[in-house]
Amino acid sequence: MFFLGWQFWTLDDQVQSAIQTQVDAALKSHHSRKLRKICGDKHTYRYLSTQKQATVHVESDNQGGGNVAYYRMKLGHQDNYGVEFKIKNEVFYQFGPAKIYYVANWPK
Repeated sequence: MFFLGWQFWTLDDQVQSAIQTQVDAALKSHHSRKLRKICGDKHTYRYLSTQKQATVHVESDNQGGGNVAYYRMKLGHQDNYGVEFKIKNEVFYQFGPAKIYYVANWPK
């Protein structure tokens, strides 16, 4: 029971860590293809392609429902980004690939 409670309370921290890992992998590989995969729009791609490192800070709790998660986040020193991804397994923190959007360009 403790395990499930712990998993529930630390979900947002695990999400931040998973997104940070995906951003770091894309920036370190220097492959624009990998970077384009996580960027949902041109604004985000242009911003990240100029960075050597970008810190992810999740600023909200999950705004999605079911197995789709939406979080508002800060990327580097820039506000107004959002991230969307699928939750494959909440208990074991398995997340699908993230798509990061500049909030003004978020798909409707």
